[in-house]
Order: sequence, then C-alpha cells, then structure tokens
Amino acid sequence: MTKPINQLIFVGGQDATVSAIAAAFARARGRADVAVHYAGISSGRVSPLAWRVLSEFRVVPEERDGGILSQMGNAVFDVSVSLCAAANGPLCRVAGQSRAGALESG
Repeated sequence: MTKPINQLIFVGGQDATVSAIAAAFARARGRADVAVHYAGISSGRVSPLAWRVLSEFRVVPEERDGGILSQMGNAVFDVSVSLCAAANGPLCRVAGQSRAGALESG
C-alpha cells in the first residue's frame, strides 16, 4: 500500500519570496511523503536575489509549486505555515483549506 503524500504550504505576506525560501529548505530535508508548496498573498513573485542565494546553497524551490494563494483554487493542504501576520487574515482563507490546521510564526 502506498503511503499518502502530505501537502504542506508556506504562505508569505506580500510576495512569495520568504515562503519560497522556507519551502526550498523543507524540500531539501528530503521527505518523500511530503509535497511542499509556497504562496504569497498578493504576488507569486520570488526575488531574483533569493533564487541566487538559494542556488549557492544548492537548495532551490521548484517554481511550479508556488504562486498567489488566491489562485490556488480548491487545493487542500494538510498543514499550512503562515510566515507573517497578514497570512492569517481572511485572504488566506479564500483559497485552499487545511486538514490539520495552521502553524503560525511571528
């Protein structure tokens, strides 16, 4: 029997830079049973500097796993991690659901 893949999303406040960085390091941990995604509240943009820094660490997020939270449709995530206070607001609840609940950081 195949073990189910757990869906994890990191949500950043404005663009997706911080959440993409968190997702890249989470993915680098190498858990095959976790699919890691990232999103920004108002933009899916990731700073070019972030891409360069991550590539120096040989840890790069996959662009296909990120975007704008409101455009993720009815995606269901097992865990959502908000990386700023704005990510906990009503905009975060517009798209996606969390089966297990949200983890908050500052």
